[in-house]
This record gives sequence, C-alpha cells and structure tokens, in this order.
Amino acid sequence: MEKQEDKSLKFVIQHYKFSKLDSNAAYHRLAMRIGIQKHSYKLWWAAAASFLLLLSFAGIYNYLNQTTTLYATASTTTYTLADGTKVTLSPQSSLSYKDTNCRDVEITGKVYLDIFHNPNKPFTISDDSYRINDIGTRLEVDETAKSTTVYVDQGAVSFASTSDISHALVLNQGCKAILRKSGIHPERIETKSANCVSWATHKFRFRDTPLREVLADLSDYYKVSFVSDNYNVNLTADFRADNLNTIVNVIQKSLDVKIKYKAE
Repeated sequence: MEKQEDKSLKFVIQHYKFSKLDSNAAYHRLAMRIGIQKHSYKLWWAAAASFLLLLSFAGIYNYLNQTTTLYATASTTTYTLADGTKVTLSPQSSLSYKDTNCRDVEITGKVYLDIFHNPNKPFTISDDSYRINDIGTRLEVDETAKSTTVYVDQGAVSFASTSDISHALVLNQGCKAILRKSGIHPERIETKSANCVSWATHKFRFRDTPLREVLADLSDYYKVSFVSDNYNVNLTADFRADNLNTIVNVIQKSLDVKIKYKAE
C-alpha cells in the first residue's frame, strides 16, 4: 500500500504551478482587485513610520522638559528635595523646577529654604525679574505681585535683578532686602525681628529683646494678643513653638512679670 506521505507529495507535484503560491503575487492581485496601487501602499507606510517617529521625539521632549511643582494649600507644608534641601511653603505658595534639576527653582508666595550646600552645584532661585544664588544658606523668599523680599536666616546669598545681574547685593545672616517690580537693584531694608521666619522653623530666638517685641513675635505666630504689667524688661532665651502656655510661664518667672491673654 502506498504510504500517505508519498500520496501527498505526488499530488503536489502533479498540481504545482509556478507562482501559484507566491504571497507577493497574491497580495498584488488583491490590491489590483480593491484598487490599491503599489506606490500608494509604500507612501502609506512611509507616512505611518514618520508619524510614529514624530510621536517618539515628542514623548522624549516632554519627558526631558517636564516640570515638578510642589504646593501648599490651606496649611504650611514642608518637602525635602532630592538633593537634601528642605523647603517649607506657606499656604497658597509653590516651588517648581524643570526635569530633575531641583538646584534651579522658581517660587510663588512665601517660601523658606534650608539649602543643602554644594559648592560644585550652586542652588539658584529665579524668575524673569530676579536671581538669588546660595552661598550656604537658610533663607526666606517672599514673592508678591509688587516685589520680592529676601531674608537670610543663616549663611549668605547673592541677590540681583535680571536687568543688572552683574551688580548683585550680598546679604549675610540677619540681613533683608527687597526688589520692587519697577526697581533695577535690590534695596537693603530693616529687619524688624529675627523671628520673622518662625512660621517655618517653629523656633524663637531672643537676645536682650524688649518684652514688648517678644510678645509681638508670639502674637504673630499664635494669632493671639497679650498684655503685661511691666514692659521695661528684656529677654534672652530660645524656645521651640510647642506650647504657648509653657513659653509664657517661663517668661513670667524669668522676668518676674505677669502676662495675660488679651481679648480681641
């Protein structure tokens, strides 16, 4: 009996015709039947390849130019950047940077920065009107529609207008300056209290400070008012803003005064 494999081979040899099983020929016969021209087919694939390439470039561009933005909404919020810098945002403030470069930032509102110093990669805060360069710093930047104010809590910064970047103002610890939107150079201004950044640090530092100023600082932070039976005394002390009653009791005992909360 003839084997099944031999029968199949014999059938193929008898019925085989050249090009009958040619897939390219089959495609072209189908293309002619439905009206697709050979050159149109090539153009279609070329257009599709170009479109996919364009999408790839767009994706890479968007990835390399993405912006990271940190926000604070109703309450003070603290973030730690990838380089170790700690950023405290007051309510309704923000900080942003492009790509992964968190050493070059923009801000809105009031922001306190405890910058991780890297001499090989300076930290920069800037926008269209000003530029601040870190020189190993803790500082507060308060940006409004009318001005930008800088207070240096520790270290030093270089503060300049973008219209005259070569004439930067160097601010050391305890110094404060303002750049008005219409101004060309930052101007030094008086620092009323070293505790102007207590909202971010949650610390108070008093050095032979008149009691009236001490109570004003506490009032600003805790949003309450005080009265005392004697304001003619000065205080030298450091406090953490953990418990207001504890702070008031320590002041009363240290200065031998009486302090009461004042009704608004």
